[in-house]
Amino acid sequence: MSSEWRGEIDRLIMILIESERSQKRKAADKLVAIGEPAVEPVIELVNTGFGPARTFAVGVLRDIADPRTTDLLLQLLDDPDKNVVANAATGLGNIGAPSAREPLIQLLTNHEDWFVRGEAATALGRVGGSQNLDLLIQALQDEQGYVRTSACVALGEIGDTRAVEPLIAALQDENPKTRRFAAEALGQIGDPRAEAPLRAVLQDSDPEVREAVGTALESV
Repeated sequence: MSSEWRGEIDRLIMILIESERSQKRKAADKLVAIGEPAVEPVIELVNTGFGPARTFAVGVLRDIADPRTTDLLLQLLDDPDKNVVANAATGLGNIGAPSAREPLIQLLTNHEDWFVRGEAATALGRVGGSQNLDLLIQALQDEQGYVRTSACVALGEIGDTRAVEPLIAALQDENPKTRRFAAEALGQIGDPRAEAPLRAVLQDSDPEVREAVGTALESV
């Protein structure tokens, strides 16, 4: 660790350990802004800490997305704390680690917690690309709206035109966030087949959906 940052990083680590939640969040943001010099001390906190401090520390590694943390984040996918697992999944997606693909698939298909499944879906949009297309299309049928929404986000990032028809169907989802992100994904893909279905939902009851549809129509 650079001596330039040592004192500040140690101070922020102590805030993660000892302070109330709002202060922990601010300290975590500052550690993310410091970036690479903070990685090793934060890894130490993940390995030795517990409770909210440890969860926030994993969140810092998630957002720094340093490839050196790949092996640790893979191990944390088996952690008993669902928030740690979710942060680790997102971090692996941010890194784009190829070795994370199969473990992320297992989370999406088998984990009982909807938030973890959703974070795994989003991460799979960044790890494996079109290899995950069928799995993410299937996730559009998940019982939880957050997972369906995350699948839309991932399919938009992948940009494969084979997702157009399933995303068009998702414009009718009962969850407004899913409809919104389905529209955004269709705009990202830019396939003209989406124009008429998007125009058909221009009067959606949700203002954020209407805005997303209007923006998407500029790209198809």
